[in-house]
Parts: sequence; structure tokens; C-alpha cells
Amino acid sequence: MLNLAIFSQTPLAGAPWQQFKCLSNYTNLIVDLIYITDRYSDGRIFPKDLLWNEKKAKKIIQEADIVHIHNYLYPEILKYIDKSKQLVMATLHSVPRRIGWQNLVRLSHKTCAIRQPMQQAEYREFETLPNMFDIYNHIPKNRNEEKLRICYAPSNRNDNNSPLSKGYNKVIKVLNKIQNSYPLVNIDIIERKPYLENLMLKRKCDIVIDDVIHKTFHTTSLEAASHGQIVITGASPANASFINCTIEGLEDTLIRLLKQQRKDILKQGDMNRNWAEKYWNPKIQVKEYLKFYGIN
Repeated sequence: MLNLAIFSQTPLAGAPWQQFKCLSNYTNLIVDLIYITDRYSDGRIFPKDLLWNEKKAKKIIQEADIVHIHNYLYPEILKYIDKSKQLVMATLHSVPRRIGWQNLVRLSHKTCAIRQPMQQAEYREFETLPNMFDIYNHIPKNRNEEKLRICYAPSNRNDNNSPLSKGYNKVIKVLNKIQNSYPLVNIDIIERKPYLENLMLKRKCDIVIDDVIHKTFHTTSLEAASHGQIVITGASPANASFINCTIEGLEDTLIRLLKQQRKDILKQGDMNRNWAEKYWNPKIQVKEYLKFYGIN
């Protein structure tokens, strides 16, 4: 069996954790995940395997056959890597490119970007891999409420001009108008919560708004599809039935959905779950990672 050490300075919205879980569950690799931190200053805390401890990290990294580094090059890690004996891989997430990304690319034998439209446009010279998400640990919840529940869970309140923005102020304005016009609709604004609490709250919803500022999707869309919910975002993965929408069209899109019968809302959500099982299935996606690592 081969040893894989996954390293990330920050939790990157849980992406390295999902990679760790999927490769641990669906391959024969022996996988460790090392974070420098598992949280952000705004209260978002993510699941972890190991936090950086120099003695433990040194042992794990030096014994690894493959070292997979996410997004940032942490200088301390260089002391324990031997490129002549280990395969060093890199995944790029940030848009626009972070200062120092060249050093990570130079260190790695192979580099990829995550397979989302913003990153694919930014990092055209690299192959892409999916942000794996274990749909079998995130199954739909029976939603028996008569009221429809809309969810918006932005990771920040950045200005619309920021590549990190999900249009907080503009989306909130639209949701306030919807709430005033449709008082029986539940609208949940979820932010600054630990990841597992965030996920539990989102799972109760029927309609999930991801990113209507940029032509892309994020982990929120993948979570919602796994939970059998309607997804509203700027762009869809291949073959998905997400509703592609801009901020200018968000109000009309929500009104159209709210005029539908509940059974039709649930049916559209089921289509997204079916898509996830067929096209964003970790049991299939791990094969792409094994190929990236040169493992047949």
C-alpha cells in the first residue's frame, strides 16, 4: 500500500478534508491530512485529521510515497520532502493567483486546478480534478414542511467586485423583497457557523442559492445537489440541472419557483441528487486522482 500525505495551510472550505475522506474510503491508499489551522477568524471551523505538529508532520511527510499540497507552499514542509524519492503534487484553488503560487508549482512534479469554471479559466495551463464530495455521507433529508425553505450561506460579505464575493448585499436585498411578498416562505441566512452546523442547517432547505455574481459553482452547489435540493448558481457542472442565474435574474427565478407546487420543487431536487450519484460520484472520481498520481 502507498502512503499519501495531504497538506493544506487552511481548510479551503473543506476541500482537502473531502479528498482525505474519499480517498480513505474508496481506495487502498493510506491517507493522512495535515492542516496548519482548521478554522477561519469568522467562526467557520472545519473537520480535521491532524493539526500541524512538527514531530508528527515530519514522520508522516517523510514516510509518504506521495505528498499532495493544496494552494499554499508552507516553507517548513520543505525540510521533510525528498523529490528524488517522493511524488509531490499540487492543487491550486485561489482566484486570482496567490503570491507564491509559482514556488508551489516548481516544487511539484504535477499540478492541477480544481474543476470549477473560475479556476479553469484562471489556470488554463493545468489539468483539472474535481473537488470530491462524498455524496454517500450527505443524503437527502425528508422535508415534510409545507412551507418552502430558501437558504443562502455566503462565506463572506465581500464587495461584488471581489472574486471571492457572492454578492451578499444584493442577494440579501432580493431575499428581503421575497420575504415581504411571500411571508409564508422560510428564508435562512447561514454564515459564520462551524462547518458541520452550517451543513445541518443547509440540509433542511428546498432551494439553495450559491453564487449568482460569477459564472461558477462552489462546494455549496455540490452539497445541495447531494441533499436533493434545487441549486441556483452562476454556472453548472457538466450534465447538471442546476438553475444558472445572475443577480439581476434572481428575484424572478425565485418567484417562478415559489409559484410551483411543492411536489415539483422536490422532483427538481431529486434530479440533482440523481445527477450527483451519476456524475459527481466519489467512487468514480477517486479513479481520476489515482491516475493523477500515476497509479493504475
